[in-house]
Amino acid sequence: MKASCVVFWVFVILCTGTLAGPAWAADPAYPTRQIELIAPVAPGGALDTIMRAVAEYATKKFGSPVLVVNKPGGGAVPGIHYALKEAKPDGYTLLADGGQGTSMMVAAMLNPPIKLEDRVFLGRINVDPTAFAVRTDAPWKNLKELSDWVKAHPKELTWGSTGPFGASAFGTGEWLTAIGVNPFDTRMVTSMGWGETSPRLLGGHIMLACQTVAEFWSLTKAGKIRTLAVLDDKRSPFLPDVPTAAEAGVPGLKGVKWWAGISVAVGTPEYAFDKLAKLIEEMCNDPVFKKKMEDLHYSVAYLDPAATKEMLYKEAEFYIKLAPKIGVRK
Repeated sequence: MKASCVVFWVFVILCTGTLAGPAWAADPAYPTRQIELIAPVAPGGALDTIMRAVAEYATKKFGSPVLVVNKPGGGAVPGIHYALKEAKPDGYTLLADGGQGTSMMVAAMLNPPIKLEDRVFLGRINVDPTAFAVRTDAPWKNLKELSDWVKAHPKELTWGSTGPFGASAFGTGEWLTAIGVNPFDTRMVTSMGWGETSPRLLGGHIMLACQTVAEFWSLTKAGKIRTLAVLDDKRSPFLPDVPTAAEAGVPGLKGVKWWAGISVAVGTPEYAFDKLAKLIEEMCNDPVFKKKMEDLHYSVAYLDPAATKEMLYKEAEFYIKLAPKIGVRK
């Protein structure tokens, strides 16, 4: 009889959850205060623009403010290091992630300060091709004409890059090596983002820019720059009159893709990770958010955490092979 009573009360405790201990504690409320979304770039560029749309959506859904905090410079390293290594991994500091701080960084540096495994991916939000643009008064009407000129005058080419190993550097580097030009014979002018590169291009301080279609869109439509080619196997729906590199007479480019996603530091609580990952999935399937992204001339291309990681490691393999050819693997 006594044994039966003991079994009965153990059963009651297990079913009602009155047994003390962390295994029986409910997940804490989240979020209960402001979340910082660290953008390791200057305001005005692609990553910053997308993350402001994300922050607006997340703020409405969570009922707690999500604030974009720009920490530019240093090839994005300081901002990434802060988000993944310095801030407390409690779900209140997120990283606006992309190729520059992940696959491109590990390809360009033999001992990168932040490795792929130093973060946990919440998901990919979009992917867009890069493109080449010059001023409208430039003498080159297409990428083939520019390529022929650069082959004859490599030391005269000046081009803008968001950091020494970002999409601009890899995109331009792939093109230069494909046409037989040593990238070191040209002059790269680094900046903290398109907001800094664009006035340099318009002012004639550089001849060429390699950025996303979305970043080129407004100046192309305004007739202030000439977008020569899209580095993709198909034309962009946002600039349908701009040919691909192959159509423009320069075949063989695999094309550097630009993407944006969100990561958190290793050690972030599971309850926060799950809620954030779910939010990104819902956001990328939300017609209102997708329309906002289209209005900004970006394509939503969601990948879940596992698929994002798989995509990224494959991308890193491609860049690691490309990096020595363009002289950035050190």
